[in-house]
Amino acid sequence: EGDRARVVRDKEAKTRGELQEMVAASDSEVATKDREIARLRRAGEEQTRVLFQVEEKARADLAAKDTAIQGLRRRAFDITQEKVEIEKARLRIAKEKLDVMEELEEKEETL
Repeated sequence: EGDRARVVRDKEAKTRGELQEMVAASDSEVATKDREIARLRRAGEEQTRVLFQVEEKARADLAAKDTAIQGLRRRAFDITQEKVEIEKARLRIAKEKLDVMEELEEKEETL
């Protein structure tokens, strides 16, 4: 019976040793996975930071372009107003010229 108990103890010790090796391997795998998760998290945070920077730059560029477009629209409106004023002046001059010509005709007729 002593041999049998020894055999059982040896088996138990071997099983305990195998279990400890499995636990150690599992712990090592978990630690490796934890490191990989931490690395991916840092990479994700960096990508998010870069994306926010790109988005902010794009917003600033868009705002600058929008401001430039508004300025161009104002300038186009001002030019249109100037053209209207020039055309009004031309019409006024043409009317005055017509009036003068009519006066001349009337004077010629009376002479």
